[in-house]
Amino acid sequence: LLDEAMMLAAVGRQDDARSAADRAERTFADLGQRRWLEMSKAIQGEIARREGNLDRAEGLLRSVHGFFRDQGDANNALQLATDLAEVLCDMGRFEEADRLASEVARDAAADDLEVQVAWRSVRARASTGVGRAPSAITFAEEAASIADSTDLVLLQAEAHRALAEALASAERPDDAVRQLEVTIDRYRSKQANVPAEETIERLRSLRPAAG
Repeated sequence: LLDEAMMLAAVGRQDDARSAADRAERTFADLGQRRWLEMSKAIQGEIARREGNLDRAEGLLRSVHGFFRDQGDANNALQLATDLAEVLCDMGRFEEADRLASEVARDAAADDLEVQVAWRSVRARASTGVGRAPSAITFAEEAASIADSTDLVLLQAEAHRALAEALASAERPDDAVRQLEVTIDRYRSKQANVPAEETIERLRSLRPAAG
């Protein structure tokens, strides 16, 4: 149900996504499965983010992150920290997001490639948001390189999307457009319609500036 909720959210079926997440939460509550109950709340936070309800997304993700951190579950705590940092970037709270991502960078295992990509992507977004284009490009290029070494297509899409924004902030629209085209291809291959459409709109805004 949790996987179904995320897939439904990615293809734009938000009502169905919320329904699946709610059913999962009720099931885990009935079973007394606290860990999975928290994971269902994390999924609800991601759905809220996709819907633009950033305050709710922040509240849910911050709560779940605190739970896993207090449980000593480093793997889930670090992933939730990067998810929360992404929401903080959405809210324009770039310095706060950068601090959180820096903590993840300090504690993440070298072989946890998803987290290694995630914290770099967040730091790229945060650097872009505060006008540090060179740093943003460095972080984003590292994230894209690591992501491309995996078979995780959606992870690749997110990393290339962050790289596109870093390049755009450095006034390199042609390079940014190429990265967005890669991003769209990755999203479409997984039928992630919502982020694909968002990226297409961003591509249209950059093309007039591209040569």
